[in-house]
Amino acid sequence: EVSTLWGELAWQLLGKDGYALVEGADKSGTSPGAALAELFVACSPCLVLIDEWVAYARQLYGADGRLAGGTFDAHGSFAQALTEAARATPGALLVVSLPASVNPDAEGETGSGSSSIELGGPGGAEALRRLRAVMGRIESSWRPASVEEGFEIVRRRLFQPLDPARLADRDATARAFADYYRSQAAEFPNECRAPDYERRLRAAYPVHPELFDRLYRDWSSLERFQRTRGVLRLMAQVVGSLWNSQDRSPLVLPGSVPLDDAAVATELARNLDDSWKAVMDADVDGPGSVPDQLDALFQNLGRYRAAHKVARTVFLGSAPSVHSPHRGVVAARVRLGCAAPGEAVATYADALARLTDKAGYLYLEGERYWYGLTQSVSRVARERAERLMAGDPAELDQRICAAVRGQRDRGDLAGVHVAPPSSADVDDDDRVRLVVLSPGDAYVPKSDDSPALSASRDILEHRGTSQRHYRNMVVLLAVDQRRLDDLRQGAAEALAWQWVVDEAPALDLGGQQEAQAAKKAEEADQTLVRRLGEAYTWALVPAQPDPTGPVAFDPMRVEGAGDLAARTARRLVEKGHLNPVYAPSVLRKVVLEGPLSALWERGHISVDELWDALARYPYLPRLKDREVLRRSVETGPAGFAWEAEGFALADGYDEASRRYLGLVVGPVSSASVIGSTLLVRPELAVAQAEADRAAAAASPGVGADAGAVSDPIAAVGVRPVAGATGTEPARPKRFHGSVVLRSERLSLEFGRVVQEVVQRLADAGAGVEVTVEVSATSREGFEEPAVRTVTENARTLRFRDLGFEDE
Repeated sequence: EVSTLWGELAWQLLGKDGYALVEGADKSGTSPGAALAELFVACSPCLVLIDEWVAYARQLYGADGRLAGGTFDAHGSFAQALTEAARATPGALLVVSLPASVNPDAEGETGSGSSSIELGGPGGAEALRRLRAVMGRIESSWRPASVEEGFEIVRRRLFQPLDPARLADRDATARAFADYYRSQAAEFPNECRAPDYERRLRAAYPVHPELFDRLYRDWSSLERFQRTRGVLRLMAQVVGSLWNSQDRSPLVLPGSVPLDDAAVATELARNLDDSWKAVMDADVDGPGSVPDQLDALFQNLGRYRAAHKVARTVFLGSAPSVHSPHRGVVAARVRLGCAAPGEAVATYADALARLTDKAGYLYLEGERYWYGLTQSVSRVARERAERLMAGDPAELDQRICAAVRGQRDRGDLAGVHVAPPSSADVDDDDRVRLVVLSPGDAYVPKSDDSPALSASRDILEHRGTSQRHYRNMVVLLAVDQRRLDDLRQGAAEALAWQWVVDEAPALDLGGQQEAQAAKKAEEADQTLVRRLGEAYTWALVPAQPDPTGPVAFDPMRVEGAGDLAARTARRLVEKGHLNPVYAPSVLRKVVLEGPLSALWERGHISVDELWDALARYPYLPRLKDREVLRRSVETGPAGFAWEAEGFALADGYDEASRRYLGLVVGPVSSASVIGSTLLVRPELAVAQAEADRAAAAASPGVGADAGAVSDPIAAVGVRPVAGATGTEPARPKRFHGSVVLRSERLSLEFGRVVQEVVQRLADAGAGVEVTVEVSATSREGFEEPAVRTVTENARTLRFRDLGFEDE
């Protein structure tokens, strides 16, 4: 009957003869001392293997000799005698395993720096301390298997030897991955560029070295995870699951670890706190988890199952170090754990960004990502946004309207009204205004009955309880009903993140989460602004094809970059609904000879009367402002074809004499066009000018009353030259003059010269010769193509005395 460890040792080595050497010490529970040296000499060469010695010795701690195995102190003496005997005996080798898993958190409790779970309390800690003290004097330590050795251990345990005929396939796979990493070096860790990395890929095949690195370097730091045995247990489950699911991946990557397999998830979870189960189910690989939703929603992610791979990689790289100051995994390692040759790396970057926004337990600090055990600030914000979406939309609509009011660029519009509470809040004047309807007054395309149309009709027809006068000065902008939910979702997220920022002290956020919340709040505001442009896409333009018919709305799609008002103005101009310039010929043909022909038939219309009509009636064109009309009017009397396309101007009309006062045909100064200026029908202006000319010819030397008669000749600056007193003035027989024209307005100014000077000289029966002199100077000098082209064109046009000069 054996009682002690040394009695069992002697029996195993020499049977009865060996036990006889230590029988007394075995029965008394005391150390055998020198008897061990005799035992080793008798059985040398011998090998003694002792495993889990601490687990055995800790049972004797505090037993005070009540156990047959001897006292704790006697066991310590046996350990010393055993090591001395082994060292003194040639051919005797003693191998002892002692716990070496370092756990800094437990060091203060046990004083050993070893796993508290493996030691099993103070008895185990004291046993380890004594055994280390004894062994340390003569030990030759063997370190645990390295990561590189782990490759071979796992392969030999889990895979059959690779057929030599398939070595070329293994090498081709390793080379393809190495080339992939080198071709996109900026996307992966620097170590992947080294030639040695291809060797590591071959050595670890068919497992990716990154997976081994995470298991041996990160997971082996957990007190529950046994370094080699734990890796083997986990990889056995992983390989089995992938084999059964017929996975076709070229290597087993961290992103390939099937955490949705119960056996694999259980093997990992047994090394972690129980609270990790909720994290894995919600954000990593559970049914209906965030990666499930993202891969189903976005086709580019679902093609590779990118969200799942990214979540698995971040989990494997961060879960063991969640309590470490250097927790998490950088984005480059996430991509390394997911991407394979032939796949777009950007897809995984997109998946990581979307996970960061949606996952409740995923944290980001700088470039490091990790899963935590408490809800992240993203989760808090998302839940807040969900409550806002489920509540009254009024708060969301207010946030949307505030974002619209924050836009300052109005383009060609005089004013912008955002979600006015009533029609009384929209000014009724002669300036073009954009009314941005409330999100609740959305427009339903191809429908005659939508909230936007009802609100628009009320604003167009009324100002409060009164009728609106200037209906042609109002344009409305509405949300597309199909984009309303997205817009309100953007507002909810912006409000939620701002709430998190405001409530940071009450929420007890750390500095990193406060910074993340501030950044997310800014991004949410930018997203809301972008969604404004995507939702407010319908301009409702008042239209009245028939002047006697009802006013309707012409819906117009508004898209493009920029603030809502500015891009709406651009679109109105493009479609001809808003005119920043207006040609006098169009003014005459479209307006004066069109809907206002009844007023035009009487012979004239004032600028004020014309502008009032343009501002009031939707069947007339919509000018940007009164200045557009003034510029059009001042160019009306100019041009070759003013009689057919333009009009004359006058300061007033004398009913008694039926004459126009200050009648002008030709260029006028802008200062002369005021509200009372009259636009005169050309035939009336020509008739009056001819009558004045005939009167002047019949009464030579008698000037007409400047206040009553407008002399067309005087209007262009040509006046008779006075002769001697009492005699007929001498008539000039030759005219000459030169004028410098602006090149940017050459056509207009030259046309005026021809009309007002050349044509009048020809009408007077003169033979007219016009010489065009062109002078051009270039500081840089003219290029050869320009010299050649201009010279050829000038010769074709029969220029005389032409040429280019150096100075």
